Amino acid sequence: MHFKKLASMCRGIASPLSWCLGFHVVLTEVVSLNYTGAMNVASSYSALGVLGYSCIGVVLSVVLIIASIRRPVLPANAVLPIAAGVVGSGCTVVLLMQGLTDLPHGARLASYAGAVLSVELLFYLILGRLRELPIARVKEVIVASALISVALVPLYRVPNRYLMLIGIALFLLCSLLLCFRIPCGCVTGGEVSPRKRRVRFPGKILFGVALIVVSFAFSQSQLYFEEVGIVTGVIALTKIVALIIFACILLAVHDLGYARSLKTTVMLIASALVFFLQGDSTLFAYALMATGYSLFELVEYMALADLASSSTVPPLRIFAVVNLVVNGCYALGSALGLFFDGVSVEKSMVASILLVLLVYVAVWHFTEERVNDFFAGELPASAEEEGSRQFEREAEVARRYRLTSREQEILDLYARGRSAVFIAEQLSISPATVRSHVKHIYEKCLVHSRQELLSLIDGQALE
Repeated sequence: MHFKKLASMCRGIASPLSWCLGFHVVLTEVVSLNYTGAMNVASSYSALGVLGYSCIGVVLSVVLIIASIRRPVLPANAVLPIAAGVVGSGCTVVLLMQGLTDLPHGARLASYAGAVLSVELLFYLILGRLRELPIARVKEVIVASALISVALVPLYRVPNRYLMLIGIALFLLCSLLLCFRIPCGCVTGGEVSPRKRRVRFPGKILFGVALIVVSFAFSQSQLYFEEVGIVTGVIALTKIVALIIFACILLAVHDLGYARSLKTTVMLIASALVFFLQGDSTLFAYALMATGYSLFELVEYMALADLASSSTVPPLRIFAVVNLVVNGCYALGSALGLFFDGVSVEKSMVASILLVLLVYVAVWHFTEERVNDFFAGELPASAEEEGSRQFEREAEVARRYRLTSREQEILDLYARGRSAVFIAEQLSISPATVRSHVKHIYEKCLVHSRQELLSLIDGQALE
């Protein structure tokens, strides 16, 4: 059964969106780390390029948060993807000309900023496409895109002039692939509008996410002083290991494994900080850190698509708020790494504080109950007042998929947005028993998440 699930996750290799996301991951690395060479910045100071990239991302996130007040999603036509591809490739051409003629410094900075804005806009467009897919398809796309990005890692080793040409090609490919409309459908075979839920961004989970990003950005500068071949090998290895961990978590749990993935991310990053505290800034320590962050990125893609498809909050606002936190914390971590560079005592003190906070977050913030309840959300009052019609649809699902009476009781509460703890208190059973019943309901109904289960229940009204 696990082999079938693993094979299904690899099917996404045929999807244009998988290739688009894989190309975008490579393009992000190329722009943030290697375009600095075209700006006459020494490779040992590539952290400045990453810091600038993050600051530009923060500005775009703020603009899109304001824009989401009037428009909940970005336009679905081909205008924005093509515009992003043309602007990004045009800015890359300007940076490529730096090797042929002496461009003003302002022109180089403007071109770099334009390339970064294009990459960030493509990211928002990709997330918009992901939210249209059922969560099972989202997992397939993410796994396939990770495989594609790993296969393309050797491109990082080519000379800078050729790297610019590759950047131009990736910009154009991403924009063209985004012009393809991917049929979404759902597990019931028709396009059923999912029931929207209230989702509030909890401070404790956002704090944990911020801490992960700051810790990685703070320690990332250690790798900038290594040779390009070594950097390439570390990036490829960590992406492969992160993908294996991600696939194992998805195979081992009955839900989407958010809590377990976040805890694993924290464990890997905290282990790397222990090495840094011992004065052992080896490639192995950085590999642990990069593996944890690569795993976090995979979870981030899936979580954003899941939230945007099932929340009453406008999708564009969800993407922009999370991206604002990530880019802002990345800028903060990079700034700390640059500020304390070469000062071992202060840098060790910062690493110690980050390590203690990471342990605290893993134990008290990233609990299964807190994380799962956040992604489950709460049903609006209008949805809770459906009454007998809702119960009839649930009864039909229970009859069709041969659920037991206890499973039907849990289905009724679970479909109304109740947490495992609440259901356990209502039915006088343990939360572990509730989760076991939910797992059996998922297996019998052939779904993978609460949102797909709700779409299945709502589908009974159309039959």
